[in-house]
Amino acid sequence: MYDARTPTTAATMSLRAALRRLFAAPAAAPARERFPYAVPEKIAALASVGIWPLTHADTQRQNVESLFEVDSVRDFAPDERALVLYAATNFRSVAAELRSRRARGDTWATDFNYAVADIDPELTLIIGDFGLGSDACLALDYRYDPSEPAVIKQQWPQCPPSAAAPIRWIRVAPTFEAFWAQLRLRDQRPR
Repeated sequence: MYDARTPTTAATMSLRAALRRLFAAPAAAPARERFPYAVPEKIAALASVGIWPLTHADTQRQNVESLFEVDSVRDFAPDERALVLYAATNFRSVAAELRSRRARGDTWATDFNYAVADIDPELTLIIGDFGLGSDACLALDYRYDPSEPAVIKQQWPQCPPSAAAPIRWIRVAPTFEAFWAQLRLRDQRPR
């Protein structure tokens, strides 16, 4: 996990400050809630070398040009064509996402659509999605090991979701490191 004693660059310092505000400090605004666990150190390392997005604009650019080879995404998400990583400052738990959307009157924000029966919404941190046209989230699951969260994704059924064919969360990797190792960057930057 993140360690304040690691070597620093300007980007790393900015990311560290943002991560500290988001994950270690009490929320400054009602819309942002504090998450109780640290994000994997690898995310900060990837951001410090320009791979993990630092801003919302960086996140949105991935909808135009994917960071990853399609086949490496399809290895763990066969129905998807892209993977969009969120800036760490935009991470939020499923519970916080539901509360925020419901407060705005979003009728799609239901326990069924977020498959909360499969997870602990307070301990599931959304870190990405699968791009435009996909409603599936990618998340860190802290239920079993707060220091080494598993990586999970939403799996939508082929037919419209129903009680007989619900939306599910499936495990794609036992740790973030294992998840990252299975991805291939499009321009082959070192992981």
